[in-house]
Amino acid sequence: MIFDLGTFVIAFALALVIYPQAIRTLRRLKAGQVIQEELPDSHQKKAGTPTGGGIVFVALAIVGGLLAALAGHSGTLPSMAGLVAGGLIGFADDRSKLRVGTRGIPARLKLPIQLVLAIPIAWLATVQGGPQLFLPATPWVVFPLAVAAIVA
Repeated sequence: MIFDLGTFVIAFALALVIYPQAIRTLRRLKAGQVIQEELPDSHQKKAGTPTGGGIVFVALAIVGGLLAALAGHSGTLPSMAGLVAGGLIGFADDRSKLRVGTRGIPARLKLPIQLVLAIPIAWLATVQGGPQLFLPATPWVVFPLAVAAIVA
């Protein structure tokens, strides 16, 4: 319990230090959101907002996941796999948004990619997950719920 709290405090402190620098770097690289002209005015004020901050989130979460694995928490592998898979999709989406005139990965392409990545992660979670993932139901009920939760 104390180790878990310490892991959270370390990751939070690192985020407080790293995120401001990452935002400045993204602004300097002009990695800002491109907002489509046909969108409402409420969206236009987001123009130039740095995109790509998920890289820092994923990196810090991986550090936390590695610390959790060292502490012996079962279920770390599926959660880290889901984090990396989601991070890769987010990175590809942000990268495509930075190109002028693009809206990112289309939903009709992103959803199948998420499903393909969610299925093995949900399988790992139901097979390898520890007692913190215990649900009083059979795996054929838990598995589709896990896939839906990962994709959502």
